[in-house]
Amino acid sequence: MVNEVLSLFSCDVDGILNDYPRCWLKYLAEKCGTLYDSVNLAKKYEGEYRRYKDEYRNSSYKANLPVHKKNRDAINSIIAHGYEPLLVTSRPIFDEKYPQLLENTIKWLRNGEVKFDKFEYKDPKAAFLEKYPNVKFHIDDDPNYALKIAEKGVKVYLLQNDNWDFSIIDKRENIQIVRNLEEILNYE
Repeated sequence: MVNEVLSLFSCDVDGILNDYPRCWLKYLAEKCGTLYDSVNLAKKYEGEYRRYKDEYRNSSYKANLPVHKKNRDAINSIIAHGYEPLLVTSRPIFDEKYPQLLENTIKWLRNGEVKFDKFEYKDPKAAFLEKYPNVKFHIDDDPNYALKIAEKGVKVYLLQNDNWDFSIIDKRENIQIVRNLEEILNYE
């Protein structure tokens, strides 16, 4: 039996429901012939980085990535405990250069059986929180977004990974680093 909805939680898409940035670096390697260890190295050394990133966003590659099933199931478990999901993305879904990106993203989520009713753009200032002031907690993999969201008073669960520099996260009361999404229910 599903509990009555307690409150809303927000969750990033890339890096949580897919293996970003590995999927992007793999695509880039297929195009340029070099497999970079990080996005920062790719930006620094790949002269055609911007062009390849535009192609990536306009291709069907992202729309056909596998959904990270363990994380999807963990999100479904959070939902089963009475939380309503708001999925957010920093993908430029409203940029005219990428006319199919929003539609392809939503189709990808639905095909991957990710449960959600609300979907928003996550800009660097986390302005989506103004529209949804009742977000109880947020799930992300990017420390930069975690800091911005935590500054707005929202508890953040930051998924530990090797893709980002976590040294910018000092001991903040409202940022909890987790090894996996299943841990979140231990705190909520």
